[in-house]
Amino acid sequence: MPKSFRITAPWTLVVAAMLAAGAAEGRELVIYTANYRISDALVAAYQSQNPELEINAISGSTGPIAERAIAEMGNPQADVVYLLNEPTLTMMRDAGVFEPYEPRASPIPAEHRDPDGFFTNFMMNAMVMLVNTDRLAERELPMATSWEDLLNPVYEGEINIASPAKSGTGYTIYTTLWDAFGWNYMDYLDANVFTYNDGGGAAGQQAGAGEIAIGLTHDAAAFEQKAAGRPVEIVFPTITPANYEGGGLVVGAPNPEEGKRFLDWVASEEAAAIVQPFVTASTVPGYTQVPEGNRQFWRVQRPVDRDVFLEEWTKRFAR
Repeated sequence: MPKSFRITAPWTLVVAAMLAAGAAEGRELVIYTANYRISDALVAAYQSQNPELEINAISGSTGPIAERAIAEMGNPQADVVYLLNEPTLTMMRDAGVFEPYEPRASPIPAEHRDPDGFFTNFMMNAMVMLVNTDRLAERELPMATSWEDLLNPVYEGEINIASPAKSGTGYTIYTTLWDAFGWNYMDYLDANVFTYNDGGGAAGQQAGAGEIAIGLTHDAAAFEQKAAGRPVEIVFPTITPANYEGGGLVVGAPNPEEGKRFLDWVASEEAAAIVQPFVTASTVPGYTQVPEGNRQFWRVQRPVDRDVFLEEWTKRFAR
């Protein structure tokens, strides 16, 4: 509310305006997200347009965020859960977390929306190799440009990646590798992996800092390191793991109207312009930075039972 104002309307209108302003001062929005980098940028822009709105954004890795939203069913604390990968959104939809809601006046095509309206995908991100060129030179290592290159024994202890049991990034990469190459490939890759991280961006940060030579990470983390002036190259392999990230309205949300307004805005061209520098593409047409070249953005072809897959992965590779 402004610090000072002039009364130029009839008293009844002034009272109504004051009541409305008081209600506005109490507006709240609670967001759960698995992508704090992009969420922070979106929330900052949305907050600047809604200064009276109290926004509480809670971030974490994909698995814990999804588990939290599911555990709170019946007593939901969040209004919106967003920027999670599509398989996780589908799992949450099936568990009953989301209420059908389709953002209004959005240019996002129907192909990027859940057929029953439970969630909308806002962006496509790719999983890339972030290669620290200084570390390569120091250790006289060759440049990696393909998944096959990563099996070279010279990279022993030089590769990091997130655990698929804890990270949507790790899950997307590993299900793609399983789909394209099978478990045998991952057995060989494991010999070169230094550690499995809890979060998808950690490998990018470690590669940027020169702690390892190659971080298998999501594009947002890679672009961030490149923009920070780190000595890195972003490699999009010929088979590039990719997924869509989106979100939806929580059923029984404490602030459903605020949740709807936020989802409307996130699905707009204005929000797409904010997202574009972070990821390979927004689902809003025209907002993309897909690099030129002969590559295939891979969406898993074979059905994946998440629980069965993670049980097998854990048995083979958990440390």
